[in-house]
Amino acid sequence: PTFVADVAALLHRHDPIGIDFGDNPGEYQPEAETIVARLHQARSVDDVRTLVHQQFVQWFGGDTAGDPDRYD
Repeated sequence: PTFVADVAALLHRHDPIGIDFGDNPGEYQPEAETIVARLHQARSVDDVRTLVHQQFVQWFGGDTAGDPDRYD
C-alpha cells in the first residue's frame, strides 16, 4: 500500500466526521490525497492536527468537520 492508502485507512478507522457506514473503505481517499500533499509543511503533531482539520473544513465545511480536538 502507498502512504496515501495508509492515511486513508487511518482516517477510515477513526472516522472523524462519521461517514463510515462499514461498506465504503475508500471514502476518505480524496481527503488523504490532499493531506499527504501538504504534510511536508507540518513541523509538529499540532501542525498535523491543524492541517488535517483544515482539509476536512475545506472538504466538508466547518459544521461537519467539527472541533479540531476531534482530530487528535
